[in-house]
Amino acid sequence: MEEKEHVEMERNLARDVGLFSPPETGVKVTMQELVFDKGINEYRRVPIHSVAYKDGFRVVYMPREMAHMFGYLPDARLALAALSTLWLERRNGDTVKTTLGELCRTVGLTPNGPNRMRMKNALLTLHHCRYMNVDFFTEEVKDKRGRTVKVEGRRETHTVLVPHLEFFEAVVDGKRREATVAAQLCRPLLRALALDVPKARIPLAALKSTYGRTKAGRHVQNLLFYLSGITPAKRGHPLHPKIDTLIDKMRLQDKRRDKNVKRLKAALDDLRQAGFIEWWKFDGDYCVIQMRNRKKQGLEGDGKN
Repeated sequence: MEEKEHVEMERNLARDVGLFSPPETGVKVTMQELVFDKGINEYRRVPIHSVAYKDGFRVVYMPREMAHMFGYLPDARLALAALSTLWLERRNGDTVKTTLGELCRTVGLTPNGPNRMRMKNALLTLHHCRYMNVDFFTEEVKDKRGRTVKVEGRRETHTVLVPHLEFFEAVVDGKRREATVAAQLCRPLLRALALDVPKARIPLAALKSTYGRTKAGRHVQNLLFYLSGITPAKRGHPLHPKIDTLIDKMRLQDKRRDKNVKRLKAALDDLRQAGFIEWWKFDGDYCVIQMRNRKKQGLEGDGKN
């Protein structure tokens, strides 16, 4: 019996999408644990050793010296908070290697095209923006028993965040292109992050509540970052900032003070509904603000990041 002839077809390389795709390398396997989330009243899986989770609550970090800055540059402030949080998670040298999508997700933004562009422009702003005479904590002063008694600061002129910032693109899986970011942090910021001192810890739920509104949301966000960066005279006691100080930190520019006070009241109500503060009231020229129990909700910078 004659053998059948085998007809070999020429492979259509144009239709084989994955033929020239590079192999997937660097697959990250993250260990997870079950953490009870009081907001949804159930357990959920979160990464282990992640500083961005405290008692099931997602938070972002910033040095307290920078929490009240960038009032007119909210996107740059979000990029700064994202880089600070990622550095605290990894602590790998002075450079944070990440992606624009990861930066967006860290601060609760949807990683779509417009938000990625916002984050890219914010990083460029941080690269060129300079603040003069900013107080930074540079060393801890301890007593004879080895206990920290106070933190000394030193005034210096420097670049706020990124003296060197480099963008480049890399093919991830042959089907999509992800912009990878390498941001080198300046020395004052690294010292402020590396010290075992309390840092401003902003709850992500309250931060996300400020999104979606252009001008009003920016004012509430300014107030949120400012309150996250100050501490009461005694632990557990309410804050007593001046009303005019809060109006100034919110960057309210209306000439009529009664309108500014009205907007301040609305912003405080928004933060109360978001669970960031418990109650507030006016007492003469001061505003008494009782913060939530931060130890239970994971919103307090306890210095053990």
